[in-house]
Amino acid sequence: MHKIIFTLATLVTAFSASAQYSGPRLFWDIPSIYLTTPDASSIGTRAGAGAETVFNVATFWGTSRIGGGATVTIDPSSDDIPNTFITTPYLLLEAGAGIYRSNGNQCNQTNQNAFTAMAVLGLRYDISTRALILAPEAERYGLHYVVGAELGYFFIRNMFRNTEVVVRGNYFPQLKILSANLGFKVFLNMREAGRGGKIPRPLGLDHCPWIALTSPFYKIPESGIRTLLNRQALGKIRQKYSTTATGDKSSRPDIS
Repeated sequence: MHKIIFTLATLVTAFSASAQYSGPRLFWDIPSIYLTTPDASSIGTRAGAGAETVFNVATFWGTSRIGGGATVTIDPSSDDIPNTFITTPYLLLEAGAGIYRSNGNQCNQTNQNAFTAMAVLGLRYDISTRALILAPEAERYGLHYVVGAELGYFFIRNMFRNTEVVVRGNYFPQLKILSANLGFKVFLNMREAGRGGKIPRPLGLDHCPWIALTSPFYKIPESGIRTLLNRQALGKIRQKYSTTATGDKSSRPDIS
């Protein structure tokens, strides 16, 4: 256990230092929703769903993350399913190495595909919410280390908010248990949030001020919106009252 903790701490430190050197990629997974089987060998008697939120300090070739969540599982083979519900909150600390939310262009453009394929090493602390636990099940709670693999895919719609489809396999060496998750992660690029959550400036914005009014990601000061609207209205007035060389200039209002 001490060797695992030391290795994990080294990986987390290495990723954090590398991210600081090259400019950190900061992703907040909020939320991550998934289907899960806590023990693949007993999928017929224990399965459910989970949700978690995790903060990632990452590079293009890995991540260190910390967060927590909870799973809710049932025994689908039971005749009394309502009494088989088990809720298990947990905390986690992980480091992953491989391809992380990246592509050949390092995700610097929208309307592209991006992928995750990495090995993961971490610590997970499961919290029991039941008053009475059988001895074999009690071993599953508490602090355990986990090794796993994570595969993901998402389409870069904008630079701030995207959704990734994820398949995750976990192996708990102390328990000799293999688990699997399938779900999605809605994640925010916090570096873009620090810039106002902006997307690249839409083409023709000066002529289409309603884009600035309706886009949830393009932030523009209210005074700037008024300026755009006033400028467009002023142009229409000038066009309406403009005269030709033979026109009557006395009917034109003074808008200078």
